[in-house]
Amino acid sequence: MSARKNNIARKPSFISGRATLQTIAILPPLPKSFKCELARSDEQVKMMNYVDGDKKRFEQVNKTGQLEIEIYRRDLSLIWELYPHAKTYFQSKLDLRKPVVNPDTFYDWKEEGFKMINKRKCQKFVGREPESRWPYDDAREICFVDVQTGMRRRAITFNPAGTQCLTVDWLNAEVGSQPNAVFEIPPNFKRVYRRYYDA
Repeated sequence: MSARKNNIARKPSFISGRATLQTIAILPPLPKSFKCELARSDEQVKMMNYVDGDKKRFEQVNKTGQLEIEIYRRDLSLIWELYPHAKTYFQSKLDLRKPVVNPDTFYDWKEEGFKMINKRKCQKFVGREPESRWPYDDAREICFVDVQTGMRRRAITFNPAGTQCLTVDWLNAEVGSQPNAVFEIPPNFKRVYRRYYDA
């Protein structure tokens, strides 16, 4: 029985930098703890990501030049939205009953060799939607995974016509535990309440 039918991810070993399988159900998972800068080709701004297990923090400068921060604390079932320019934050409930959607599972992936991305040796994976679902288009995603750390380095998306429409780069990535303070509210921030939304 196939790995896809069993819903089991088959993945290569990154210890030797060589792949032993040619087809996998899903991509190798991201490291559990890391920080990186995310740059999208369709946006002028960049986003900083911090992840440590179930704790996540996203930083982005909006169109007015102000920093906005979102912190997700699954251990507390809370979301915090921080606005450093005003030293305020909102708090809302994180619904743990909703399943976490992994977009990598939308594709069937194949390994297609290696490529250097930002001076890092990466394994190339090409994902396509199951042929039974979209048999006539050329939509696909190419993802490059660092063979040493398992960190994503670049993803390229193609539309059904086969035209490249989006590139995402993971820059300045550092794998490892992140400081607890990154996932906490600074003591000088004041909570602002919103009707209906706040926890």
